[in-house]
Amino acid sequence: MADLEKDEETETDELKTDQTDFEYSQANLEVTRNQTNYQEISHKLSTIIEGHDFFWYAKIFLWPSVIIIIGEILLEISIRQQLLSLSETTLFFVFLLLSLGGFVAIVLLSFLKFKTNLNQAIIVSLSGAVFTGIIISFFQLIWYRALWTIFNLIGLPLLMILESLIIVLLVYSVLKIINIKK
Repeated sequence: MADLEKDEETETDELKTDQTDFEYSQANLEVTRNQTNYQEISHKLSTIIEGHDFFWYAKIFLWPSVIIIIGEILLEISIRQQLLSLSETTLFFVFLLLSLGGFVAIVLLSFLKFKTNLNQAIIVSLSGAVFTGIIISFFQLIWYRALWTIFNLIGLPLLMILESLIIVLLVYSVLKIINIKK
């Protein structure tokens, strides 16, 4: 009788162990499925933007954007520390020329070096404009500590987006006219 009870306990323990192993393997299978689904979804999302991921676009716009950011920050610091004395309108035009030059560089890089189409060039330019505008406006928020800089967090990226769209279309048209871009 004791042997029968031991056998039943052993069978019950084995069933519990088997059930636990089964549940563990099911959980592992579910985790593996979720990881695979996540990888597939992230791959689809990253290549959904005209066949390239965001890092490909960032590779194009990063250095010209950094040059714009450094130039504008250095101008802001030199004006604030009174190393330069420029009027407000002159300062505005210097900032405008700096950003226009940077966006022309981004667009020319994208068209001539990376052989992008118009849609890809627009994405590169817009990404660079948003990146540049947000970084500069955060710098101004910290540097000036004024109410207008909070509104500048939205306004400056939008202004740079508008500038970059105009530049993309102008450069594309010029390159199309001189038959560099087909």
